[in-house]
Amino acid sequence: MKYFLVGIAILSIVGCVYTPKIVTVYDEECEVEVRHMELESKQIAALTACENDKCAASILGAGLYSMGSAIVSGSIVVTSNVVFWFEKQNRCK
Repeated sequence: MKYFLVGIAILSIVGCVYTPKIVTVYDEECEVEVRHMELESKQIAALTACENDKCAASILGAGLYSMGSAIVSGSIVVTSNVVFWFEKQNRCK
């Protein structure tokens, strides 16, 4: 059962690439525009036409690529949001 759940989790992220995206919103309390980052997922088009036994390598490669992009982009988002939070604290007095 545990392996089944792990497999479902892996298959749910396979085929997506995660990229950081800057979002700007207006903070009414401080009366300033504030930036923060979010993760945006995009479908990898190559996996949509996969049909035969060669798909295993494609799925494995896409899974590794997807996991790597999630880790790197997630780190960028967390670090940037900390910097943006300090920036907001400095501008909002």
